[in-house]
Amino acid sequence: MTVLRRPPLLFYYGWSQSLGCPTAGVMPLVDEYKHLRGGYERSARLYDLFAENDDIPFYTELAMQYGSPVLDLAAGTGRVAIPLVKAGFEVTALEKSQSMLSVLRSKRESLPTN
Repeated sequence: MTVLRRPPLLFYYGWSQSLGCPTAGVMPLVDEYKHLRGGYERSARLYDLFAENDDIPFYTELAMQYGSPVLDLAAGTGRVAIPLVKAGFEVTALEKSQSMLSVLRSKRESLPTN
C-alpha cells in the first residue's frame, strides 16, 4: 500500500481558448467526487436495473473490428464486458469500486466455462 504525504500531481497539456495558445502546468489531483463515493458503493447491486444497454452493439462492433484482447476501463458491473465475453472476446475488466467488482465477479462465475 502506498501512503501519500501530499495529493498526487496531475501534469496537463492543452489548448487555451482564451489565450489562443498551448498551455501546460501541474496541479494537485483532487477527488472532487469523494462525497459521492458512499452512495456509489451502495448502488452496485441496483446499477444494472437503471443502466441502458443500447450501446452494447457499438462496443461489440468495435471489438469485431479490432479483435481481442479488449480492455474495459471503469468496467462497473460488467455491463459491457460480459456481453463481449459471451461474444467470444478476451476481455480484461478494471474497476476501482469493490461493490461493482463483486457484482461483476458473480456475473463472471455464472458464465459457462469452455
